Amino acid sequence: MFARLKVCEPVRSGYTAIGDAVNLAARLEKQAQAGQIIISQATLAAVGARFPVGPCGCGEVKEKKEPVQIYEVIWSEGKRATHTDSSAGD
Repeated sequence: MFARLKVCEPVRSGYTAIGDAVNLAARLEKQAQAGQIIISQATLAAVGARFPVGPCGCGEVKEKKEPVQIYEVIWSEGKRATHTDSSAGD
């Protein structure tokens, strides 16, 4: 493999996220109400107990054969969702 870099030109790189997880996230984003954060089961598993969440039921998602379990991140206007660990201190 050979790579050539021209010294006087700025280096640009771009990244594109693709795949089922990205498509599902985009579909959930479109379903969310203003100020609402909804996530899938996979995202819930990835974030664990870092944020308070509540079940939002199952929803039909375009290009999915089965309904998707949806969760809502619980937060109030003007205040970010906070870590549920009480030892974090305020």
